[in-house]
Amino acid sequence: MTEDAYEEAKIEVADAMAHTAEIYGLNRSYGRVYGLLYFSDEPKSLDELAAESGYAKSTVSNAMTALERYHLVHRRSIPGDGRKVYFEAETDYWTIIREVLEQQGRREIRIMQRALRNAEHALDDAPETERTNRAAERIAQLQQLNEQCERMIDFFTNIPDDELLAIVEESRERDARNEE
Repeated sequence: MTEDAYEEAKIEVADAMAHTAEIYGLNRSYGRVYGLLYFSDEPKSLDELAAESGYAKSTVSNAMTALERYHLVHRRSIPGDGRKVYFEAETDYWTIIREVLEQQGRREIRIMQRALRNAEHALDDAPETERTNRAAERIAQLQQLNEQCERMIDFFTNIPDDELLAIVEESRERDARNEE
């Protein structure tokens, strides 16, 4: 692969990652910087990432903070380079998905559990009417869904990759047989 082809491929992927970041409500610069770092063979400093991306160092710093929170990048130090911080991209997407589910998914579940408990308590003190009964049923449905989501997160964050992929492949084969 020539250097031009490599650069073209890297920019194509970095631009797609910028678009993906935007889809998820993040700044495009986060996706672009991650894409550039993803292609790097070694950790890069903020200065290096700013120079390569064309973004201000402060923009790159903000991107790294957000990307660290989502476990997309990791801080590294290089022996003999003092306190300078370097970053490298996490390239194992299963690790990223699991971390996001573990951190963000569980956080959302806790928020919903607390809200559902509060809603239940509010209904406990209310007179029983058709409306409060319907609200209690909906709260119970949401609690059940929340518990199912928690079990799914437990499943996805604890199952080894090869077992998960085997289950997915088995499901695809079953679907293909059912279509025949």
